[in-house]
Amino acid sequence: MKRFLAWAVLILGGLATFFRQSSKRHQAEAARHKERADQQSAVNETRNRIDNNLTELEQKQREQQEDEEERLAAGRRDHFDNNW
Repeated sequence: MKRFLAWAVLILGGLATFFRQSSKRHQAEAARHKERADQQSAVNETRNRIDNNLTELEQKQREQQEDEEERLAAGRRDHFDNNW
């Protein structure tokens, strides 16, 4: 009977250790997945910010080009204009 109890305690202790380590492993894996998701989110936010800035810059340059063309078409030139 004592042998049976010793084996039972040993087996239960091994199972408890296995499940505890398994739980820790799952927690670590979940933390890695969360970290990857956070990194991907930061990358996406950066890309969106870059795209928005490029769109704004293109629009600003287009407006400046249109203004310059209108100014030149109207004959208004300044001392910085070398395109006579």
